[in-house]
Parts: sequence; C-alpha cells; structure tokens
Amino acid sequence: MANSSSYDGRQALADFFGAMVTQKVHWYSMGVDISSDPGNAELTKIFPSLSTLLSIEHDTMVSVLQLCQLVQSRRGKPQLMIDAWMHFIAEKGLDVEVTTFSVLNKRRYFILIGSWNKLRHQATLPVTCWQNGIFPPKLQISGLTRTFAECVGHLNITLVPALLDDGSNSDSCSLMDDKESELEGEKIDSEGKEAEEKESEEKKQPMADCGIDMFSHQNLLDPTSSHCFIH
Repeated sequence: MANSSSYDGRQALADFFGAMVTQKVHWYSMGVDISSDPGNAELTKIFPSLSTLLSIEHDTMVSVLQLCQLVQSRRGKPQLMIDAWMHFIAEKGLDVEVTTFSVLNKRRYFILIGSWNKLRHQATLPVTCWQNGIFPPKLQISGLTRTFAECVGHLNITLVPALLDDGSNSDSCSLMDDKESELEGEKIDSEGKEAEEKESEEKKQPMADCGIDMFSHQNLLDPTSSHCFIH
C-alpha cells in the first residue's frame, strides 16, 4: 500500500507541475521547515511555498512530500532531499528548474514553475526577484489545485505535526490550558455568586442545600477536559 501511495503521490505532483506549464512562471520556495525561520514571513511574500501554491495545509504538504520520498525527517525536522528531487524531475520529464541562493544568512532552495513570456513575463533569477521585490503572478488554477487535493485525499498518508515542533506546540497547549482553567475559575466564581444570591433571596432554605448545590456545580467541570489538539 505504501509503495502504491508513493507512486500515486509522485504522479499527482508530476501532473500538477506538467499542467502548470501554461501558467505564468515564478520561483517558489521549497522550504519545508518553517517552525523557526525568522525570515519566512518576509520570504513568502515573494516566494510562496508549494503548500500555498497548491492551497493545502503545510503539514499535509510535508506529509505528501515524505510519502513521495522527496522529504525526510532529520532530528525531528523535515529536510529536503535535493538529489531525490532531481531524480524525480528527470524521471517524470518535468519542465521545472531547481536552484539555490543564500538570503537572510541561510541557503535556500527554489523551484521554477510555469512558462516565461519574452514580452510580458521575462526570465528572472530568484535573487533578482528578491532584490527587486518581484511578487508572484495571480493565477487561476483552482481546478488544478482541486484535482491535486482529491488525489491527496486518496493517499495513505499520516500527518506528523511533530516534524514542525520547535517547542511552540507545548507553549500553545500551556496557554490554552491556562486560558481554559481561567474560564473555568470564572464560571465557578459566577456560580458561587448565583448561589449566594439565591441563598439571600430564599432565607428559609437550609445551608446544607446550598453546600450541596455548590458541590454539584463544581463536579460538572471535568478537570481532564482541557487538552490541545494539533491540526
């Protein structure tokens, strides 16, 4: 099943690149480890990621590339397999290019997708795009991205969000737990005030009843219900 899914994933990716030859060309970022890249936000304005181009979640794209044997996990983080990419491009006869240059003190890889137009969309190197602030063209490829998404839906992939874990996930969980605990505390305080008001309005009600009522309200809150799910 894994071999079949890998073949299907590679074919879906190849079909998408092949269909993009009629679109205006641009350089796209091949970076897959965005967890701790301070320059990512600035770069993606000029060099969108493959996941952005394909309109799918980043972690899903990483899982697809892993399945296609174009990305590997190293020390808990995704890493491009450039040699595998070059073999993939040659194997499928794809009209794309891969290059690299250093920007923001880091060596980065980019893939050229689409076709040049000598009059309106001339050939440009990624370093020129970066220096001159050349942004990606607007594309109408919803049909292509929908087809790719449907293919991905049939692949035997398992999302591995840990690949993007730089410690921020744990912090996010803690923040969510703290916020939920705070909300639960506010709810208990509110219910306590309501019980006190009820007691003052109904002075004839025994104090024991009020105590039981408060205990019941507190038991409605499940302290184990707070959890963090990574999509």
